Amino acid sequence: MASSPPQLRRIPTEQFFDLRNWSADNTEDYGGKASMMVHTMMLSKPEQVNQITTELHDGNIILIDFTPLTSDQETLHKILAEL
Repeated sequence: MASSPPQLRRIPTEQFFDLRNWSADNTEDYGGKASMMVHTMMLSKPEQVNQITTELHDGNIILIDFTPLTSDQETLHKILAEL
C-alpha cells in the first residue's frame, strides 16, 4: 500500500508540508534516499564532538542543545572551538 505524498497546505503567504501522517518507512515513495539528514543532539560531554564532526563531514545538519554545559563555560568554549 503506497502512501500519498505529504499534502501542501497554504497559509496566506506561507507554504508548508503537513508531515503529521508521514512515515519514515515510506521514504523511497518520495524519491529515494535522502542526500542529507537533520539530527538533534543534547551535548552533555566533550566526547560527543567526534560524533558531531563525523555527521557534519558527511554533509548532515545537527541541531545541538548545549544547555547541559552552560554551567561549565570553559568546557563549552573548548567544544565550540573544536567545532
